[in-house]
Amino acid sequence: MSETDRGTDDHDDAPAPKSIADFLRAQPWIDQVVRMGWLSRGIVYVIVGFTAISVAAQSAPTDDEASPSGALGRIASFPAGRLLLGVLFVGMMLYVIFQIFSLVLIRGNGLDRWWRRAGHALAAAAYSMFAWSAVGVVVSGDESSGSSLVEVASRAVLQNTAGRWLLGAAGVVTVGVGGYFVFRHVIQRGFVEGLTDTDDSVGDNDTHGGAIVVAGIVGWIGRAVVIVLIGFFVIRAAVDFDPDDARGFDRALRQTAGSTLGSLLVLLCGLGLLSYGAFCIASHRRRTIRDNESD
Repeated sequence: MSETDRGTDDHDDAPAPKSIADFLRAQPWIDQVVRMGWLSRGIVYVIVGFTAISVAAQSAPTDDEASPSGALGRIASFPAGRLLLGVLFVGMMLYVIFQIFSLVLIRGNGLDRWWRRAGHALAAAAYSMFAWSAVGVVVSGDESSGSSLVEVASRAVLQNTAGRWLLGAAGVVTVGVGGYFVFRHVIQRGFVEGLTDTDDSVGDNDTHGGAIVVAGIVGWIGRAVVIVLIGFFVIRAAVDFDPDDARGFDRALRQTAGSTLGSLLVLLCGLGLLSYGAFCIASHRRRTIRDNESD
């Protein structure tokens, strides 16, 4: 048999991808998409963290919204801000693609697998909206973000009595999600699973890896506390039957910062969100799509 024939036979014997997931795993460019999206996410959260800190210090103007969508308006105020927003739009769309890829790669039908699928789907939807908002700011130059989705949805749900129970349940679930984040990412260190050359123990990493783990722990604590605050205000809106009590990301922080103790809590949240952004930026070169095989 000639070398040409042997090469042809070897090629023919190579296993063909059996699914979209197998095809994606074989692509050399997929992790570059992940890393650019992860980097863009980090930049947004750094700006959110700084804005939240200014809210705690009660030095932020009312139109500086401490949320991922509000951060887009903040970026637009920078020199060459619209150009940066255009770059971030591309990055956020890459992050959306990363979430979709991650969803497709999940195998198995256990409850934890469907929970992960739901998380990836929600993240893809949320960052698609942020990317769309970025385009709107670039095109119109409007830096305001308007009412939050939480507040708009709460007003709609509280149009009838049954909605009160639905909103209350949503608030309880939101608080539960915050608690789950603490368990999954702070206690179990689940956030390191998509990082190469990174161990969940700080001491088992090199200096860079250890700093990434510390930043990730602090960042997830900050994110969890903010989510719990939002859930608390949603529950209060349901109990009082008053949609004005519902608070999105930004107004939950501003409401909490109304007292000295509350301002300290918001400051800690801001530092946590800033730490989460730093974690994303510092870890983006180590970010990869987790195989998501059944454990």
